[in-house]
Amino acid sequence: MGAHTIACLKRGETLIDGIQESGVSPGLTHFLIGGDNSAYNRMVSINEQRPTARFTTVKVAAAITALGLTGLAIGATPLEIWFNDFDNEGSRKTTGEKINVTGGIVAPRTLDAEQGAIARIAYELVMAESDGTVPFTATSAQTVPTGADVDESFRLGDVTVYGASIGPVLGVSIDWGFVIKTIMGNDSIFPVLVAIEHVQPRITIRTLKPEALVAVGASGTDDLWEIELLANEQGGGLAGVGDKVFSTHLNHSHVESLSGTYRGEAVTTIMVEPIFDGTNAPITVA
Repeated sequence: MGAHTIACLKRGETLIDGIQESGVSPGLTHFLIGGDNSAYNRMVSINEQRPTARFTTVKVAAAITALGLTGLAIGATPLEIWFNDFDNEGSRKTTGEKINVTGGIVAPRTLDAEQGAIARIAYELVMAESDGTVPFTATSAQTVPTGADVDESFRLGDVTVYGASIGPVLGVSIDWGFVIKTIMGNDSIFPVLVAIEHVQPRITIRTLKPEALVAVGASGTDDLWEIELLANEQGGGLAGVGDKVFSTHLNHSHVESLSGTYRGEAVTTIMVEPIFDGTNAPITVA
């Protein structure tokens, strides 16, 4: 008997750790073929294989440094996804499964920051073969990388529009809006091309601020937004250094709703649609 659990990821010498969720989907579909008036299918064959992977980490800044926010080609440096074996009558073994991805694009999917919770960023990897090479391999009994650590985390800070606070903010969610296209070849079951087809991020902000609807306006505003994530201190509260600010450069925003319940606060939900300004990505971080 045995079992295993998720572990870190690695690209080159860079660990991508603080992982909260991780998964790989081989993406198989089959042909099931019958005939001759038989009640049963008599042949099964792989139709195509579109493998993907997803992972979520609390180390927002480190993940952005390693993988960016604009879509990263795996290229000549594979991305390793690790799973760690449990140790019977112990904790974790030094070995586990290694998923080695050699072709594809990794792009951010969501960033979620809620009041009273740790911020998380999620990425998706869409794989494609490169020069006829299968895009991933899986091997067991591999030595799991050492050094993975949860030494960075963030909480939701202030959110401003045109420099004015829109807080107290309950939560912010960013959908990075990547549409990634894969093209199948005629002589392979794997995609032979993977490319970014379209990117349209969307930011959802929930706030208790009484004047939020007035600040944004009945028909919305093109004023720019800044969203602050505050770095936590090990063993303390706010670190005071290492904070991150996500900024839009050209956008339109509007109030989706102002609503509440009996004996509860009214919440204003704001939708921000950032677009490309000709120079900067729709959302940048500093």
